[in-house]
Amino acid sequence: MWLAAQDSLRQICEQSGDPLESIQQVTEHMQQLLERERETTVRRDEVAARKSDVEAQIERLSHPDGAEDPYLVTIAERFDGVLLSEIYDDITLS
Repeated sequence: MWLAAQDSLRQICEQSGDPLESIQQVTEHMQQLLERERETTVRRDEVAARKSDVEAQIERLSHPDGAEDPYLVTIAERFDGVLLSEIYDDITLS
């Protein structure tokens, strides 16, 4: 049993590149790895949410007749303009 534990400790030391000589050091190292993994997961989820938002926006903007899109209407109003799709029926946003 002791030999197996020592072999595992040696493998962890090789993988981490740190000289882990006590159970406390091993525990601290594992906690640091878990914290990094949590941070990476949070960042991944944030990126996925942003990607989903952008894809939804692209989908919304790709539909014809942008005059019914509140986002585009707001932009046109903000810049004192009109959407061409409000003037011409044959113009689509593609």
